Amino acid sequence: MPKILLISNGYGENSFSSLLLESLIQESEKAKLPLEIEVLSLVGEGGAFDRWLSHPQVSLLHSSPPLPYGGVYLGERWEKIIRFIKDFQIQKKNLREVKKKLALLKDEIDGVIGVGDFLPVLISKLFLKKKVFLVDCYHTCLLKKSDKPYERLRRYTAHLFRHHALRVYTRDYPTAQWFKSLGINAHYLGFLGPSPSRLHPERREIILLTGSREDWRENLQFLVETLQYSSPSLLRPFSIHFVFSPERRKEEIETEMKKTKGNFSFSRGDYLEHLSRGALVVGFAGTAMEQAAFLGIPSLQPYREGAIQSNPYFINQRQKLLLGEALIPGSDTPKETAKILEEVLLNLPFYQKRAREFSKRTWEEKGEGAKNIARDLVEEFQKSLPNKFHKISLSPDTVPAGAGCHSGKQ
Repeated sequence: MPKILLISNGYGENSFSSLLLESLIQESEKAKLPLEIEVLSLVGEGGAFDRWLSHPQVSLLHSSPPLPYGGVYLGERWEKIIRFIKDFQIQKKNLREVKKKLALLKDEIDGVIGVGDFLPVLISKLFLKKKVFLVDCYHTCLLKKSDKPYERLRRYTAHLFRHHALRVYTRDYPTAQWFKSLGINAHYLGFLGPSPSRLHPERREIILLTGSREDWRENLQFLVETLQYSSPSLLRPFSIHFVFSPERRKEEIETEMKKTKGNFSFSRGDYLEHLSRGALVVGFAGTAMEQAAFLGIPSLQPYREGAIQSNPYFINQRQKLLLGEALIPGSDTPKETAKILEEVLLNLPFYQKRAREFSKRTWEEKGEGAKNIARDLVEEFQKSLPNKFHKISLSPDTVPAGAGCHSGKQ
């Protein structure tokens, strides 16, 4: 049975990786060509993969420690440098552990899949000497501002992708075209997100997100105060639900929720399940907002000056460019954000229509990215590893509970 290593950058990329992992197992089983998959999360403990660890073909190779700033370095130059140094002090030791573990598996790994940016490609190049099938998280709208060939992608990243990635699967069509012009073997097979077919006809849930980084408690308090300032009559028709990152422990979530002195429902790690019932997303997040936009669900994103991720720079230099009309910028105070929330709820059909139009224009309604990429990967493995496969049929009880849905753990 071929052994495949799945390297994920961490946090947001882990949610994409989990979707890909689900489809990869399903497609390989359909082809009766099962894979043994080792998962490596470069940032964080990899909580997004918890539900897969009971599957006989999946194991978590390494659990990385949380980083103070979670690999996000936004703001002024000196802030970026300080944050990078603090993260690097921890990540340096972590990468040594990763190197040791990969050295032991080097001769056993038959293929490498990366999800993220240049880092999975670089890790595989340095520690395994193997090329990567990369699900890329770069976007033309964030990196390409003029007609210069490389722009903010940088020449070394393009060199890595050109010479050390077997294929690069992009998250939109313009990025694939740009990469092809740089000599990169790029393909757009659809957005790697939740399937639109999972959307419930009646969606009346407002989903609140505190983010994955270490300032999630401050973000939680901000959101609770926003709800308290908001009109109860406008909130009443909706179900209000907090979804926490799978990296957060149940005990710490319960402790913080008790402090809010509110009767709010909450869960952890099951964002995509709730997103299928979502009318609006409110909170501090990155990838989660993009997944909502893909489904045509608008997101209201407040910010805090000192936030690790959701700060003014992040809103203005990333989210506005990436999410377009699907994004509703909030304020830096709960009271002002509550006013914006009330206006959105009064005109929710307008904002939902705008988000749907943005999704259609950006992703061209290609909504089965995970399945398409997984199918393409299985075909490539069949070509490159023919002697490694043996045909077997797995019995139904080898699939873990919840493997076909996006349920999380409370």
